[in-house]
Amino acid sequence: MLFVGAFSLSSFAGSSKTALMREWGILLNNTSQVDDPEIFAKGKNTVVLEKDVQRAADFYILKGLNETEARTKAEAYMMEYEAMYSKAIQAGFQVTDNEVKSYIEELKKEVEAATNRDEVMAVINQFESEDAYWEYEFEVYRKSLPIQNYVKSLEMTQDELEAVKQQAVQNERYVNLLNSMHILNQRVLQ
Repeated sequence: MLFVGAFSLSSFAGSSKTALMREWGILLNNTSQVDDPEIFAKGKNTVVLEKDVQRAADFYILKGLNETEARTKAEAYMMEYEAMYSKAIQAGFQVTDNEVKSYIEELKKEVEAATNRDEVMAVINQFESEDAYWEYEFEVYRKSLPIQNYVKSLEMTQDELEAVKQQAVQNERYVNLLNSMHILNQRVLQ
């Protein structure tokens, strides 16, 4: 299973998989160029950006969820992702740029040998160049790789890991800043 932008490529189903992958590539490329620091939620040690929540929601919409379900799932996913990144860093699972580069080189080899190479290339081809795609992935894996290494070190069952993730999110005590700002704006307007 190959991951693109922290999302599993095997997650899409159906006969138009290449078309969905192309659409996913367009969304990734578009959001990779957005430099919007709008904060969706802030935790004790983490910040969840709105653009990341929207990217995750777009992924779930492509998978077939409606907008409300996709948004709810995306918010939960991104808060969990950031909480697990924080736990990984606190546990000493930082990665160097060279480690990320090595990992990306391995991913490139996997893409070359992948049985679904056409689908993967449908994503990559939506970027300005293949190098631009891999630069995007470098930024993704700068954060994803510590999480992967941390989770691997835990040697837990899936149920145990889910409990760790839930605890990590609870420990962050997230405050949804977008909803807080919306409520504040409504009070000011009244």
